[in-house]
Amino acid sequence: MIWEKTEVEPTIVRALSEKYGIDTLLSSIFVRRGITAPNDIKFFLEKDTRFLHNPFLFKDMEDVIDRLHLAKEEGEKVLVFGDKDVDGVTSSVILYESLGILDLDLTITVPTGSDSYGLSVKVVDEAYNKDISLIITVDCGISAFDAINRAKELGISIIVIDHHNPRDGELPNADFIINPKVLGSGYPFSGLAACGVVSKVVWALCFSLIDSIYKSPICFLHGEDRNGDIEFSAVKLHNLVETNRLVSNDKEELIDFLRGEQILVYGEKFQKSLFNKVFGTAVEIHFLDIEPEIHRVLRGIVGRSLQELTSLSKMRLYSDLEFRQIDLIISLFTTYIDRRYMDNFEPFIKTLDLVALGTVADLMPLKGENRILVNKGMDILSKTKREGLLAVMLKQGLLGRDLNSKDISWGLAPIINSAGRMKKADIAVEVLLNRDSNQKNRLALELLALNKERKSISDSIWSDVYGELHSVYEEFNNKLIVLYHKNMFKGVTGIIASRAQSIFNVPSIILAKEDDELTGSIRSPGNLDINQFFQGLGDILLEWGGHKCAAGFKLKYSDLSKFLSRVKKLLSSGKIITKLNLKSDKLKIDAFIPSDYLSPDIIKINDYFEPYGEANKPLVFGTKRVKIVDINFMGKMEKKHLKLLFEIGNYKWPGIFWNSAERVGVEFTKDDIVDIAYRVEKNFYGGNETLQLNIMDIIK
Repeated sequence: MIWEKTEVEPTIVRALSEKYGIDTLLSSIFVRRGITAPNDIKFFLEKDTRFLHNPFLFKDMEDVIDRLHLAKEEGEKVLVFGDKDVDGVTSSVILYESLGILDLDLTITVPTGSDSYGLSVKVVDEAYNKDISLIITVDCGISAFDAINRAKELGISIIVIDHHNPRDGELPNADFIINPKVLGSGYPFSGLAACGVVSKVVWALCFSLIDSIYKSPICFLHGEDRNGDIEFSAVKLHNLVETNRLVSNDKEELIDFLRGEQILVYGEKFQKSLFNKVFGTAVEIHFLDIEPEIHRVLRGIVGRSLQELTSLSKMRLYSDLEFRQIDLIISLFTTYIDRRYMDNFEPFIKTLDLVALGTVADLMPLKGENRILVNKGMDILSKTKREGLLAVMLKQGLLGRDLNSKDISWGLAPIINSAGRMKKADIAVEVLLNRDSNQKNRLALELLALNKERKSISDSIWSDVYGELHSVYEEFNNKLIVLYHKNMFKGVTGIIASRAQSIFNVPSIILAKEDDELTGSIRSPGNLDINQFFQGLGDILLEWGGHKCAAGFKLKYSDLSKFLSRVKKLLSSGKIITKLNLKSDKLKIDAFIPSDYLSPDIIKINDYFEPYGEANKPLVFGTKRVKIVDINFMGKMEKKHLKLLFEIGNYKWPGIFWNSAERVGVEFTKDDIVDIAYRVEKNFYGGNETLQLNIMDIIK
């Protein structure tokens, strides 16, 4: 294996280190990973929810919130309809629980048994028969054209909350759509899971209960004496979203901008004196001074000048644009709202445990605001009050510790997901909603039993199909796997596709037959153009949806031959595989740590990059000239793994080297001096947390 460490420009490393007050090791890793823009670095250094994007950036958000309030006023019956995977279940539970704020007449439904993915005409007809007048889809709906048209015929309102790609760019005839992947949505981050999108709706709903602020236009005015030249900045906000801005010392232009506005200032006396200098005392204008109220809530800024506060502002630190004093005032006002109405936003904060669970499980990129959502969510998940989830975590050995993304992806997500795979997603919903300690053990055991059954089925089917995968891989020019097997179980197609993709490192499509239809699951390392794929097959697919790493579809069994032929044609055209994703024999090193400098404090650098996952792989360090002081062999059936002990500087470090027993005595042995590439991990065992090295490679 070839070790690679990208060279970085020292001046850029030092500049980042000085600007953000971080050590040069951390800044060098940022540069090496291409994380240099202020807005990117922000999400690695900050965990406060005030750095999240405002949900009202979604163009339909205010309309959605008003529609929910109307449902309350009219006493309507509302259906929350979700998907059966972890993201769909968590999204459904988040919305169902949070709409309790409005005391709505709610029903929650997810697909079970032979129900198909997504909103169907059948579900809409059943809702109509139950007098439901508003259906909210979560983690689905963006491609439910027929079902939504049927709902409109019946007079049922539809709100779509989704994160999947629209079909061919077309949108269904829903009343409102909240989806960051919709062109023109207004939202600046497209990487949210559905549960993250739902949490945005919850925040907006919480905000809407602040009567004095919601939908009330606000205009901030601030004058600065710049070397004798007085310049005014004015900014208009709607639901704390900036809608217009003016920086000017032109009297007429400023008066036109301010006309009819409620004008807020910080420090009325000084601002009025500046205003009078420019406009004279003949111009009457009413200011509302927010300084006293902000000082009452934000006690830490009392006695500090705006100039001092501006220089200390983190918002200025992460701004790509000129940061003026009025931007600081708006930041203070936004923080004031967050603190003053903290209780209002508690329902939003409570959702973040499930946002973390769904985001990690759905393989969303752990960058941007997903980092704050998941970090905050894992803290809440570690102390969960959900009785059903608590019981599952107890049985999985996850209680009493700080959780990380690996705990979710390996210890929790497969358990929750198993219910949907086994056609009983309603059990997962019940587990997450359960607050009854008397029921928690029954629910947890039921869920774990489903997971055990799912695992048994998937292992058996994997044994059946493994031999065929190599020939299929060759049949599709070593670029793709497409496999239908008569014994395939619909509930494990995603698992089999994931296994195939991990081994062959190409997009993998697994099909299962149920009645006269085929259900397909797609798992990809990211190089399948999912839109081109579906567009090329749209005329024979019954339904489809998903994103570039995971997607699904249905077609008639009678169209299987046509499907396979069409996929081969698309493959040969070069349209669907954007690039080859061949496994590399190169190992990227984030930083080399000298032996004398490697200490347990290295975990602090590691923690900056948690949560790890999609688009944010764990850090890999290298250290040269370390001594192997002990070697032990591990493994249940066959001793294939190594437990090592290294002497590195002033410390002895335990290490795990998977599937490498055959290298002992050939490439290295006890007492050798070697170079190691490794990840630093927390190992939790017997109630104690220790550090260990996950060895990636050893070179003598």
